[in-house]
Amino acid sequence: MAQLIISLNNQIIKKLDLTEDSYVIGRASQCDIVLNDRTVSTEHAHLVTTGDDCFLEDLHSTNGVYINGIAAKKHLLLDKDLITIGKYEIRYHKPTTLKMQLHQLSIHPRLSDQIAGFAFLEIIGGKKNGYLISLKKQQINFDDAIDGTSSSTSVECNSAGDYILNTKDANQSKKSYKLSANDIFEVGDVKLKFHEAVKLAKL
Repeated sequence: MAQLIISLNNQIIKKLDLTEDSYVIGRASQCDIVLNDRTVSTEHAHLVTTGDDCFLEDLHSTNGVYINGIAAKKHLLLDKDLITIGKYEIRYHKPTTLKMQLHQLSIHPRLSDQIAGFAFLEIIGGKKNGYLISLKKQQINFDDAIDGTSSSTSVECNSAGDYILNTKDANQSKKSYKLSANDIFEVGDVKLKFHEAVKLAKL
């Protein structure tokens, strides 16, 4: 669940879990999130959640809305974005779930020509079964993805061209393993199979 951490004069004054789809932010008492200072307009900004996305829109305020120091009229919020409204600073926090990471990283098998010539992971069990994850990047991370614990998994390509599976469990115990063709491992409830760079038509 996404959360706002509201600060004034470098002091945290409130933490708010975003359980609703819509919040009006402003100085007026009827606003969903009240920021009681003259630097804040009566109705200053509107926060809207649609699916996995959260947007912040300036409601024609006097002093504007700033995201990470840059003026913004409408902005898709990302984890750790810093919102400035008047004298208030609001940190947007949204833990990245395994479902979200798979959505961002994976492609449909019909689009496999996009990753031809690169090693890749095939999802063979769990969410998005059959989808593919390219290993074009030097490292792919699945952070904080297992049942809300601090467990994490990554696959990285070292200087020798080998692919290394790194894991860290909830006790911060780390392990590394050199991947070979057709090796299978799990991240949360998702099972992944490692493929070396081959023509996907042969699979």
